[in-house]
Amino acid sequence: MYVKDGIFFHFHRANKYSNSWVPGAQIDFSGRQLNLFNGYYDDFIRQYPVNSNQLWTRAAIQKVKKELNSNLNYDFVNSFLTYFDNVAEDFAFYMRESVFEEIRKDFFSDLPSRKTCLWVLEYDAIDYWRKTMGGKLLKLKLTGVIHKADQRHLPNEVLPGNVIREKAFNYWTGSDGRNPIEEELLFEGIVKVMEEC
Repeated sequence: MYVKDGIFFHFHRANKYSNSWVPGAQIDFSGRQLNLFNGYYDDFIRQYPVNSNQLWTRAAIQKVKKELNSNLNYDFVNSFLTYFDNVAEDFAFYMRESVFEEIRKDFFSDLPSRKTCLWVLEYDAIDYWRKTMGGKLLKLKLTGVIHKADQRHLPNEVLPGNVIREKAFNYWTGSDGRNPIEEELLFEGIVKVMEEC
């Protein structure tokens, strides 16, 4: 859906671009660079400490398997399981974003990419997303393309690729409008920051 000077909102969390998000600023979100959500994985590092060494995931597993009998205690097991829960979550997000982008490029290339978009919301959804997002709320004037998607199709679990592809198709075909407060709005285009709310 194309919008011209549409009024929408965005929760902005402090980051390296915060100085750009001030009233009167105009920001180009036309798909030329990764947003911070997806850019996270370009410099992503998750290592596990084993005997004062930082090891990559598979190396950590091998090392821990060798030492399992001698170091088995609650704190160690809890730490190790917490680490691998984080690894599984990171992998699930990365796989989801990769498959969703694959489907978008192949079948819905006219829609904003999750890799480069800005997530925005309508006024009625502010209270719902405030609980999830946090940060400062900005009122924006947007000119560009918006896609309304149903976040219920976003898996947060490690799933088979074909299941993720099915969910991606449902996501990219758009929201059915049954729950507009929980819709994700993906935007690509020109952003004008109006005010902090």
